[in-house]
Amino acid sequence: MRILVNASNLRTGGGVQKAVEFINGVVEWGGDHQWLFLTSPQVETNISFKTKCPNVRKAIIPITPAWWFAGHESRKTIKMLEHKFAPDVVFTVGGPAYIRFLAPHLMGYYVLWVMLPTKMAWSKIRGVRNKVRFWLWCRYNQFWAGFADRWVTETDVAAAGLAKRLRKPREYVFVIPNSCSYIYFEAQKKELDTHPGLRGRPADEYRLLVFTAYYSHKNLESIPEVAAALKAIDGKRKYCFVLTLESESSGWRSIQAQAVKLGVEDDIVNIGTQPVHLGPTLYRSCDALFMPTLLETFTATYPEAMAMKRPIITTDLDFARDICQDAAMFFIPDNARSAAEAIVAVSSDLELAERLVAAGERRLNDFGSSKERFQKCLNLLEETAKIKR
Repeated sequence: MRILVNASNLRTGGGVQKAVEFINGVVEWGGDHQWLFLTSPQVETNISFKTKCPNVRKAIIPITPAWWFAGHESRKTIKMLEHKFAPDVVFTVGGPAYIRFLAPHLMGYYVLWVMLPTKMAWSKIRGVRNKVRFWLWCRYNQFWAGFADRWVTETDVAAAGLAKRLRKPREYVFVIPNSCSYIYFEAQKKELDTHPGLRGRPADEYRLLVFTAYYSHKNLESIPEVAAALKAIDGKRKYCFVLTLESESSGWRSIQAQAVKLGVEDDIVNIGTQPVHLGPTLYRSCDALFMPTLLETFTATYPEAMAMKRPIITTDLDFARDICQDAAMFFIPDNARSAAEAIVAVSSDLELAERLVAAGERRLNDFGSSKERFQKCLNLLEETAKIKR
């Protein structure tokens, strides 16, 4: 079977991780199929294999096809490559693809703003103009999401939401639960150095990892308020939030400005975007995962923290409860004092932290391995290839 894997539109965050894991899985378990990878520069940089594989070809798409005007040449190039490769099936790792492929098309889809929007998440988009622009982006995204034959997402709730939005039969939307990359399971057996951006740690510092790209629904602007609440509740201890944002992004500048205003700029460190392979080292260099997110399908940071034996402190919302169960300390969403109290509880009670870690190790077994998820996806591709257009 000839399979075109489209990751040309993935530039940051969890989408890049999903693409890298799938492509590395092809090299390990892809069998005798013929593969063509269309990758963004960001995905290409993170692919771990360097040897040539006789049944694998790659092409880098420098400009995302998502852009209406600037992406025109990229869309033409992708269509030309599809015509030359003549795939039996196309897999877009994280849609939309912004392309109408000729071959049967399986699309991974994880855009919560389309599938499961909430009033709380929308409240974080400031200003009427920004709300209108974002609403238009959601409609544009939803329009292109419809151009596939089958879809795959990570939870039953998300699958139902996507089928409803696209007005497609629910049986056309499949569920493959997320987990963490195999590199985290391999890291469990290794001694890891301190992350290069986090050396020189004060003895009493408690580090909270906020491992995500910037998205409004992640509610990262709340972190300075949480840092200020921590000073008020537990001023004797040093707490440090470790962020992984683009250093020149408007989101980071907004967080910085609020931190300066509240006098907590020394309690928030941004080490910039991180390559996938440094993820395990980053967790080991911190004490807990902190996620103030308001909207998710199945963020990989939860199982990653479980694999790296770090307690999770996150919002008390249905998606977080569903994924973490008893493996997290929950706090009231968008409530700085509640978040600070949860952090103090975990940082000051070793027995509580160990219980959360142990629960996380048990919960991690429910998610399946990278190989199992890859095989499920390959099975879906084989079924999708049978569709007659």
